[in-house]
Amino acid sequence: MSAKAEGSWLADMLKRLLHEKYKAQVPGVRRISADIAAANDGKTISHGHIHNMLTGTADNLTDHTRSRLARFFG
Repeated sequence: MSAKAEGSWLADMLKRLLHEKYKAQVPGVRRISADIAAANDGKTISHGHIHNMLTGTADNLTDHTRSRLARFFG
């Protein structure tokens, strides 16, 4: 699978999960980053990396990023 195809899959999944979590009003990436920190004892994902994941341009996800997303989304 190409990086672009994988990135698109990731972006689609994250957008769906964010809509489920926040309902109708998904906040901006800075607020999402702050909410991730609140769910992860202060450890966050940068708003720039969140933006890259949502636009499908993130190259890869580290174990830390996956773990923080999993805890954030429950």
